[in-house]
Amino acid sequence: MRKKLLGLMIGISAICGVACEEELTQTTTNFKSSDIPELIPYEGGTYTLSLEKIVKVIETKSQNADIAWAYRINYDEAEGEVVEFDKAAESVEITIEANHTASKRSVTVEFSSDATENWETIVSATQDLDPSKVKDVFSEFQSTNMPQTIGYNGGDYYFALKFRLEDPVLKSTAQTTFIPWAYRISVNGVAGKEVKIEEKTEKIDFHIEPNYSEKDVKISLELANNKELNNWSEVASAQQESAFIELGEEGITYFYAKADLVVKDGKFALADKPQESGYFFKHESIFGVPFDENYAGYAYNPEKVQIALSDIKANAGEDPCTALSPNFRLPSYEELSMLYYMEDTDNTSMVEGVNGVHYKGSDLFLPFSGYVNIASGSLMGKNQTGSWWGLGGNYTDNGLLITSNLEYSIAPSYDLVEENLASVRCVKNIKLPSYVSHEPAVIETCKETPITIVTDPGEFQLYEVGLESSKGAYTQVGATNNKTTVTIKLPENEEKEDVQWKLFVNSIFTGVTFTQPQMKDYVIFMSYSPKTAQDYNAFKLKVTIDTDRESVAIKAVGSNGLEVSETASKDNLSVELNIPENTEHKKVTWTIYIDGESTGKSIEQGPAPVAGLSVDWSEGFLTLKDGQYVFAEPTEKGAYFTWKSKYAILDVPYNGKAYGPEETKYKKLTDIPNSDVDPCSLVAPAGTWRMPSAKEVEELAACPFVATKNTDLTFTIPSGEKLVFVVGGQMSNSTGKLLMGTAASLFWTSDERDGDKTKAKYALFSTTTGSAKIAAGTAKTFGQQVRCVKKR
Repeated sequence: MRKKLLGLMIGISAICGVACEEELTQTTTNFKSSDIPELIPYEGGTYTLSLEKIVKVIETKSQNADIAWAYRINYDEAEGEVVEFDKAAESVEITIEANHTASKRSVTVEFSSDATENWETIVSATQDLDPSKVKDVFSEFQSTNMPQTIGYNGGDYYFALKFRLEDPVLKSTAQTTFIPWAYRISVNGVAGKEVKIEEKTEKIDFHIEPNYSEKDVKISLELANNKELNNWSEVASAQQESAFIELGEEGITYFYAKADLVVKDGKFALADKPQESGYFFKHESIFGVPFDENYAGYAYNPEKVQIALSDIKANAGEDPCTALSPNFRLPSYEELSMLYYMEDTDNTSMVEGVNGVHYKGSDLFLPFSGYVNIASGSLMGKNQTGSWWGLGGNYTDNGLLITSNLEYSIAPSYDLVEENLASVRCVKNIKLPSYVSHEPAVIETCKETPITIVTDPGEFQLYEVGLESSKGAYTQVGATNNKTTVTIKLPENEEKEDVQWKLFVNSIFTGVTFTQPQMKDYVIFMSYSPKTAQDYNAFKLKVTIDTDRESVAIKAVGSNGLEVSETASKDNLSVELNIPENTEHKKVTWTIYIDGESTGKSIEQGPAPVAGLSVDWSEGFLTLKDGQYVFAEPTEKGAYFTWKSKYAILDVPYNGKAYGPEETKYKKLTDIPNSDVDPCSLVAPAGTWRMPSAKEVEELAACPFVATKNTDLTFTIPSGEKLVFVVGGQMSNSTGKLLMGTAASLFWTSDERDGDKTKAKYALFSTTTGSAKIAAGTAKTFGQQVRCVKKR
C-alpha cells in the first residue's frame, strides 16, 4: 500500500524570479540519522528521522524539481505501508505501533531517496514484549543432599529445584518468562554472599566452608525467589562441627585442632578424621610431605613442588597452620606442655586400628603417624611413634616438639638431631605472650645479676620467661596474666670469655640478647694428684688451679689437725704440698683448700703400722651364762649393756628384763642404771678385764681386716692371731628394737664423749662400707655389746 502526501514546504517561493530563468535546480532527500533506540518499548512511540537535502543544477527541465522520497516500517517479516513525499524536507516524525504480544519482535525502517525505486534499511531494532501477555516461571526448592551434620572441613553439596507457573492478570498466549532468583549460605544467622541465578536451572552445586571456630555452627541454605529478591527464607539447615577440641584443667584450657595438617585440592586443610595421618614438615616450614612409604620427590606449599628433602629449609619462620587459616598457628611451649600433662596413660589409645594418644576428659586423639627420615626419604615408626612440632626453639634454633610412642611420652623438648620430618597439630591462634622491656639494659659484671623483665601476657594465663646462653645454660621463671613483671637471676659467668644470652618468652626468641662479661679475679680448681689413697709415708700432693691473680693460697688440712700450704699464682698454676709421714695408728684424711674455701676433694693417708697391741683382746663379746659373766664364742653375739652397767640384756627386742646377774625388771632401757660399773671387771677372776679406751680401739682398727657384708669383720693382729667381730648393731633406748643389726658391729669404749657426759664413744665397725673407726658418741642409755681388754 502506498499513500502520497502533497503539501507546501515552508520557505519555498511559488514565483520564480529572474534567477530561475537563468538556472534550474533538482533537490534529492537523503537519510541522515534517527533517535530510535535498539530496544523499543512494547508501547511503541513517535521518533524522528533526520534528513539531508542535496541540491544540484540541471539543464534538461524547464523548471526547478524535487525528487520524491519515502519510508516504510516493517514488523518481523511483514512489509509496512509506504509513506511517500514529493517535497524535500530536513526531518520527519514516524510512529512505531504498540506490540501487544507475548514475544519480542524486530522492527526495521527502510528509506528510499528515489521515489521508491531503491530501498535501504536505515534502522534495525527490537521491540519488547507486552508483559501482560506472559506467564511467569518461579523457581522453588525441592531437595538437597546436605546432611544434618557437616564435618569441620565443610564440603560440596547440591540442591534440586522445581518450577511454578504464575498467570498474569491478563491471560492470552502460553508464552513464559523465567524469573531470576538467588540463594545464600548463612552461618549462625549471618547472611553470606548472595548468588543470583539468571537462567532456569534444575540443580545448583554449592560449597560449605570449613568451620575454623571453636564452637559448632548452624548452616542455613536460604532462597529468595520473588521478582524483588527480598523474600529470603530458610529451605534447609545443618549443624557443622567445630575444628577444635578444648583441653585443660584448673581453669587453664587451650583449643587444639581435631586432626593433623594435610594438603587437599591445592590448599592446606585438616585431615577428615583424627586417626588419619597428616603431612610431614620440617620445623617452621610450609613444605608438607605426603605420608607415602617413600618420598616421591614432591612437597606441597601447598602447591606441588619438585624438591629434595635436604633442600627444604627448616626454621624458615613459616607457620603452616597460619597458612591454613589465621585462626590457627603452631602450638607454643605451654600448649605442648598441656598435651604432655593431660595424656590419658590409664587407657588404651587406639582408633580404628591406629595407635596414638588420648587425653583426659577429652576426645582429642593424636595418631602415631611415624616420621620421615630426611636422608632416606622413608616413612619410619608408623603406628609406633609420633612427633608434633611446636612454635619456637632454643638458642641454636633446634625446633620445639613433643614426642610419644607405645612405651612413653617425652615432655616438650628440642630437636637436637634435625634428621626427621614430623607432623603438625594446630591450635587456636590466641594472642601469644610477648616481651615489652627489661632492665638493666647492659650487663656490666660477671657476677650473678638480677634482670627484671616486663611482658605482655597476651591471652595466656601462664607462661615461662627464660634465658639461655651460648654455653647451654638455661634459667627460667614463671609468669602469669596477673604477674607480668618477673626477675630472673643471671648466674655468675665462670668462663674466661664473654657469654651471650638470649631471652625467650614461652620458648619463643624475643630478639633480645645480653652479653655477660668474662669472669675476673677468678680462682678455679683444676685437678690434684695422686687421687688414690696413700700409705702412712710422706708424699707430695700436686694441686693445679687456673687464676688471674698474683697470689693464691693452697693448703691441705689433715683430720689430725695438721696443715700444709703453698702459694700459687697466674704464672705458677701448680704447686706441690709436702704431706708428712703419718705416725698415728689411724688414717688421716687430707682435704684441699683453695683461697680459704674447701674444694670438696680429699685424699686418705694410711695409719702407721702397729708393731704390737698394747692390750690383749677377748676372743668374743661379753655375755651372761648360768649367772656368770663370760665371753661368747668369737662368731656369736654377746649380751647388750647400757654404758658401764652390770645389767645384761639378753632378749631383743627389749622385754623389760635385765640381769645383774639376777633378773631385774626395768620398764625401759632408760631406767637401767648406767655409768657405775665396768661390766668387764665382773668376769672371773674379777678385776682382770676392762672396757677398751677409744685409743686402744683405734690401735686395733689400724690392723688389717676383712669385712664380710652383713656378717663380721676379721682383724689380723701383729701376732698373727685373728679377732672376729660379728655384727650386732645397737638397741634403741626408746623402742628397745635393734638398729643396724646386720650392718655393723658396735661396742662401747670406756671414754665419754668430749664435752657431753650423757654420751659415750663407741666402736663402729661397718661391713657395708668396710670401715673401722670410733664414733663421736651416743646416749649412754642405748644398748650395745661389750668387748673386753686386759694388760698384756
